[in-house]
Amino acid sequence: MLLSISNLTKSIGAKDLYKELTLNIDDNDKVGFIGRNGTGKTTLFRIVMGEDKDFKGSISIPNGKVVVQTEQEHSLNGDITPLEYVLSAVPKYKELKKIITNYEESGSSDVEAIGIYTDAVMQFSEFGYYTIEDEILLELDSFGLTLEQVISPIKKLSGGEKRFVELAKVIFSNADLALIDEPTNHMDYIGKSKFIEWLAGYKKGVIVITHDRDVLQVVNKIIELSNHKIKVFKGSYEDYLSQNANNTLTSIRKYQEGLKLIEQYKAQMLTFQAKISYGGSAIAQRDKFKRLWEDAKANTVKPSFWIDEESLGNMDEEITDTYETYKSRALGMNLKSDFKSNSKVRKIGNLELLKVENLSFGYTKDKILLNDIDLTIAYGDRLHIKGRNGVGKSTFLKLLIEKYLGSDKYKLKAGSIEWAPKAVLGVYEQEVGTKYFEYTLETYIYEIYAINKAEMNDQKMRRILSQYLFDPVIDKTLQIKHASGGQKARLQIIKMLVNNPNIIILDEPTNHLDLPSIEETEKALIDYEGAIIYVSHDKAFVSKIGGEVMSFGIEKE
Repeated sequence: MLLSISNLTKSIGAKDLYKELTLNIDDNDKVGFIGRNGTGKTTLFRIVMGEDKDFKGSISIPNGKVVVQTEQEHSLNGDITPLEYVLSAVPKYKELKKIITNYEESGSSDVEAIGIYTDAVMQFSEFGYYTIEDEILLELDSFGLTLEQVISPIKKLSGGEKRFVELAKVIFSNADLALIDEPTNHMDYIGKSKFIEWLAGYKKGVIVITHDRDVLQVVNKIIELSNHKIKVFKGSYEDYLSQNANNTLTSIRKYQEGLKLIEQYKAQMLTFQAKISYGGSAIAQRDKFKRLWEDAKANTVKPSFWIDEESLGNMDEEITDTYETYKSRALGMNLKSDFKSNSKVRKIGNLELLKVENLSFGYTKDKILLNDIDLTIAYGDRLHIKGRNGVGKSTFLKLLIEKYLGSDKYKLKAGSIEWAPKAVLGVYEQEVGTKYFEYTLETYIYEIYAINKAEMNDQKMRRILSQYLFDPVIDKTLQIKHASGGQKARLQIIKMLVNNPNIIILDEPTNHLDLPSIEETEKALIDYEGAIIYVSHDKAFVSKIGGEVMSFGIEKE
């Protein structure tokens, strides 16, 4: 046993995260950890690591077992180098290195100091630490990081490069249990493939928070955080989908039975209420059915219902109709509704929205990042931009966006970018700007609507928050710096749709979204009539959205 969680209960403000949650992780368990955004997956990691102590229940890790956790952000350690960061997770490295360095600098002849130094040198050698820095450099080089990047502050790295550093940290920590949070977010397709290969061959325990369907195919167990408790599914993602579909149908039937009981008890209660004038027997019967009615209401709480589209397609019409009645809200349902508002966009005359001709660009004269790009995007087109990190994908998108905004921030080396007068652009970015971190959700939404000269009031604010799966009362005062990755992603989509765009740019849109929202978002985008330019390394997402492919850099499969 690597980890035992018993009767864990935790709330944040008025929101319950866990109620008597129980979980056991065994040696060699390779676990995919899934659940709707905001249910507390990352918080559970923080509790296991001892960073969050505000809970009831018990966490047990056997003595001598090493647990390591990856970081999503590096705001507190951005000034250290990737090499220093990875070394900090190597067992006893820092302690032994300090003893050896201090002794050699002091030149002490103290017998006790010599003994401590000798023991440290022996352990340092036994652990192979005299060559470990070279090994780390080789590992990071295999991920595509240069020596200059490895010895520069980690804050200078891209999101995908930071994920590689986190993976190296796990590799060299020699941990018995690795807690890995959204590892493939921001990774390019080569990096993602390397991570999946590493995970498939990992011989120790690992729990990985992810909704990346490619990653979930190589785990041997999936745990889902739902309705404040853990559900365990043995096998890979395909096994989970089958088991989940069956479990969901059973839950829906129980929920329907509960609703029927509520109506039956209520009817009986009202019947005897009308007969109270006949005497005490009617009062006793009314009180009896009132208690049963109240108990039935308390025990019939709608859980989170989700069946994947493929499994649902194999079921008969009666079952699918029942599921549609009770299924949980997902982000894409609201996206689909908002995209339909684009019927306002006039499709007359020339449908061309964007034209790029002979585009060349570089941040310096000596290094050309983009060269001789020609592109035409019309209403309804889909363009998938593919390539390794650092080859110019994000730069290309920035050039398009800045030109649309009328900015002269970037000077082209050659060529042109021309937006049609009727083009209305919406942009989904990977991150909310740090300048907004002190804002509440409410002030942020007011701000982006004001910037886009769009109407906003308190009633519309509450509707938008509810529409995008926020609690309009509790969440409106949440500061963005405290928002989860999924919550920030939903804010980005709100921002993207402010002006009813007829062309959208999506930069890794499935990062941070949960599985139901990913699937519903795919359906909404498929039905979207405008043009889509997108960057994604999610194979399932790419297969659904499709379109022409523009490759940046050398494609090495």
